[in-house]
Parts: sequence; C-alpha cells; structure tokens
Amino acid sequence: MKLLYLLALYFGVVGQACAGDLQIVNIQSAAGAKVGVPARGGLATLFVRGLDDVPKVSVSGPLPLPRELAGVKVMVRGLAAPLLAVINPGDVQQINLQIPSESNGFDCDQTENVSIVLEHAGRTVSASYNLTSRDAGEIFEIQGTGAFFHSDFSPITLEKPAALGETIVILATGLGPTSPAVPSGAPAPATEPLARFAPKQQCPGETVDEYSVQLINSGNEALRLEPQFIGLMPGYAGVFQINVKLPVDRPAYRPFTISLYRYRCGFFCQLRTGQYSSAPRNLPTTF
Repeated sequence: MKLLYLLALYFGVVGQACAGDLQIVNIQSAAGAKVGVPARGGLATLFVRGLDDVPKVSVSGPLPLPRELAGVKVMVRGLAAPLLAVINPGDVQQINLQIPSESNGFDCDQTENVSIVLEHAGRTVSASYNLTSRDAGEIFEIQGTGAFFHSDFSPITLEKPAALGETIVILATGLGPTSPAVPSGAPAPATEPLARFAPKQQCPGETVDEYSVQLINSGNEALRLEPQFIGLMPGYAGVFQINVKLPVDRPAYRPFTISLYRYRCGFFCQLRTGQYSSAPRNLPTTF
C-alpha cells in the first residue's frame, strides 16, 4: 500500500488564511489539477478550511479504507467516502479520499451536480461540484513526470529511463467502472478475475467506450498504442494500472509525453459522442 499513499499524499496545498468556520474550498482529481468530481471509484483531493486543530493523519493499516479519520467524515452523493489522509499544513487543509463507487448506473449526465458534505466535531458544511467523469481520467504525476514504471515497478526516471520496445506500467485514477466491480475502499482482486475496465457498462445510446494510450512527440505527432492490460491495480483502492508496450522503431523528435485517450461513439458509431484526452505527462526515455 505504500505506493498508493505516496501518490495520495504528494499534492501541495494553496490558499488564504481563514481560521474558524468550516468551509469547503474545492475538490479535484488526486492525480492532477482538474477541478471537479472524478468518476465513481476515483481518488480525489478535497481542500477545506476550519480543520486547524486536526493533526496530519494517514491510513497506515490494511484495506478497506476507513469512512472516518481523525473525526472527519466526507459524504459524496449521500455516501460516506473512504478516506486516505487528512493533512493540515496550515491555512488550507486537504482530505484525500475515494469517490464512492456504489451507485445506480454510470455517470452519463455531464451536467449532474455532485453533493459534497464535510462533517467534523458537530459541524457540517456542504457544496456541489460538476463531474469530470466523462473525460479520460488522470495519470498520476511524480516529481514532474508521469507515474510511469518499468515492469519490475521501479520508477522510470532520467537515470533509469524507458527504452524502445519496453512494456511500461502507467498509474492513473478516475477511469470509470470495472468488471468485476470493486466496492469503494476495498482492495482490487490480486487473482483472476482481475478488475478490468468495463467498456460494456456504457451510457444510453453508446456502443463503444474504449481507451488507448497516446505517445506524443515534441512535434505534436501522436502515436496511438493499445494497452495490454487496463484495470484496477491488484491490492489497491482507486488506482488503475495500464500496461502498454512502447514502439520498437525509433519515433521522430524528442522529448515525449503520454496521455490517455478515451473514445466513445453511439448508434453503431454513426454518432460520435466524445473523444477525451488526459493531461500529458512527461516520459523519460532513451529513444
């Protein structure tokens, strides 16, 4: 579980002092700065004020994740969210959580407002935010590059870069439903059947819902790569693992970034309903 907590605790906090009243400042994907509520099951960061007396607390035990931490509870769509950490660096506090995956159906309405309720020490405050679940999710970022790993799960760095023809592992969140479904806060299965992305769980009228990986060079040319595996990372909550083989031939230009590309279409693909790309992440390479 150490990797999950490092990812969840990585993000900084900004804001102005406003001690006293409990206040929800913002919510965004835990993997990036995209404001809004990730897809069900995705990891999120909730920025708040008024938890000045709460020390830094993170989950250190095994899964499932708790629904209350340091007296703090977050309700999303009326359900208690699994919590990873409550962090209090000063002016603005942050709560790392997983969006509950339990619900009726998938987020098909892009205009849906999601209710967020924060509870602590008898105080309650609420807010509502738009969804971000119709996009391609988010690749985690670690020290300025994407959360990319070699097949042995050692980090891809400038000192130990990716190579042509290598199969790499990408970590992301907020990609959507899986089959089999995994309860929020619970670890993904480590044996078959693994919790793979479930393209058949689609919105009404949609006949295709699939992911690919885009390798983009400095000339803004994109090469589409098909993942060998895309599903929840075994033993973890809310973290997707994407295995993809890099091209064998030497592409033109450097450096490279990687994005997730999600394609949806409806009515036997006569009506295109969306193309979505995640924020690009730098990929250290030796190409």
